[in-house]
Amino acid sequence: DYNDLKGNITINDQLNAKLLNAILGRKVGEARTWLAKGANPNAAYQGWTALMLAAYLGENDITKMLIVRGAALDTRIADYWTAYLIALKLNRLDTAELLQKAGATTRGATMNMRSLPSL
Repeated sequence: DYNDLKGNITINDQLNAKLLNAILGRKVGEARTWLAKGANPNAAYQGWTALMLAAYLGENDITKMLIVRGAALDTRIADYWTAYLIALKLNRLDTAELLQKAGATTRGATMNMRSLPSL
């Protein structure tokens, strides 16, 4: 239950780097704190959104928090990769399922020979 992440939380983009660093460090509690304080769930670094990073790492709790906060599900990097496709490519099936259930586009999810962009 993520009641602290629901409702109208004012976005404070000054917290975005802290959120992204917490995700990259797999610090679930810190990520939740920054989201609750207003970090943007669509924060991004070099095209990688917070949701893409969580999917890349297979961080299901962080993925759920970002979904609750309204993260955009179908943002693309390199004109192709969404968080869902990243999770599939890396065999993070639990994460992919969370994204699918939240409404992520799964159409065209063929795992061709494309390689992920560098993180």
